[in-house]
Amino acid sequence: MPENRADVIIVGAGIAGLTAAEELCDAGLRVIIVEARDRIGGRIFTKHDPECGFPIELGAEFVHGRPPILLDRLKRERLRIREIKGGEPWCTDNSGGNRLVPCGDFWQHTERILKEMRHSKSGDRSFTSFLQSPKIRNLTPRDKAQATRYVEGFNAARADDVSVNWLVRSMRAEEEIEGDRQYRVVGGYGALVEAMCRRVLNAGAEIHSGAVVSQIRWRKTKVEIDAHRNGKSVTYFAPRALITLPLGVLQAETKHAGAVAFLPALPEKQQALRKLKMGEVIRVDLRFAERFWERMRPPGSRKSLSRMTFLFSQDGLFPTWWMAFPEKSPLITAWSPTWHVKKLIGKPASYVARQALAAFASAISIPRNRLQSMLKQAYLHDWQSDPFARGAYSYVMVGGESAAASLAKPVQATLFFAGEATALDGHNGTVHGAMSSADRAVKELLRAIRA
Repeated sequence: MPENRADVIIVGAGIAGLTAAEELCDAGLRVIIVEARDRIGGRIFTKHDPECGFPIELGAEFVHGRPPILLDRLKRERLRIREIKGGEPWCTDNSGGNRLVPCGDFWQHTERILKEMRHSKSGDRSFTSFLQSPKIRNLTPRDKAQATRYVEGFNAARADDVSVNWLVRSMRAEEEIEGDRQYRVVGGYGALVEAMCRRVLNAGAEIHSGAVVSQIRWRKTKVEIDAHRNGKSVTYFAPRALITLPLGVLQAETKHAGAVAFLPALPEKQQALRKLKMGEVIRVDLRFAERFWERMRPPGSRKSLSRMTFLFSQDGLFPTWWMAFPEKSPLITAWSPTWHVKKLIGKPASYVARQALAAFASAISIPRNRLQSMLKQAYLHDWQSDPFARGAYSYVMVGGESAAASLAKPVQATLFFAGEATALDGHNGTVHGAMSSADRAVKELLRAIRA
């Protein structure tokens, strides 16, 4: 087949693109993956610092539950996972000063709110609107604020526009795969990306990195994809294309860097895009000289922080933290979602790292200069300012229950769509959701070929 021609062009070399490439190659098709970045993996971004012996995750980190599509591939590649269990979450309690206490009752009230949400019979509404329900009016403003922080932090979604129906569907989907259990990939998610990349290359696929797509011209069973690579314009040709671009890129106006135009346009997709939203998050990984918090015992507590897994504060910038527990690495992750992130987007990395350090110093009541003296390195990636991501992961807005299905629907047996925003099983925002969406899209594409 001539250069830059294939049976299928896959746009995007994230986990969805790699999953699709594997399956299409297995079906005997010639595949070219076109990727804008000079690296593979999309929003999986594992950094290896030679000064430390553990992976630094700048994007996806957790394996949520036991999803077969992900666990099967990890097992196939002989990659181990380690469960996060036996630890303790801590919360700051501002009712009597900035005290650090075991979360305890905080979670009980949050779980009650989420349980009431699951059994709600009213129509779709936002989580903020749901909190005004008569059944939960007897809970304190603090309880509702804690539940809001949980929903916004976990889903990277704004409480005033996220769909309650979607939240309930996601919760039920999590239960089906033991979603209350959390794991990490030993060695980092990047190890899976590297293994899948080797596999698709060995199967004959091509990966063209550094190829920034500007437009996708199409008519039935004919696609031409214009890109800019290595300082030159290049066009890719195929009867069909599988689009795995992040939601934020699909939503970007064509005048913006990294945006992609479809010619002719896809008005039905635009309607779906208006009901989906890309969550905003900035995470900062702080690496210290040692795990100093293991020796700390908060005032009034009999427990030390040696088994701390998560810390939930009421900080205006970084309300959520987690440790590498049960691993013994001196790494702490600061998580700034939704409203909080607005003050950090586009700021220099050094500024964001200083804000994270100050927030953690306040949360654990330790002098900032002492904490600074123990800091070895800060790592971060601004996904909002990244033109090839434009956000962290997707969620569904009020009234958008059918939006993911509309976005995922093939166009004239020629254009196919995958990626976590198109997950139809309630697993948006996860690695396994992206993989299952690719599996679904490949099945649709193969049926179209055989029709």
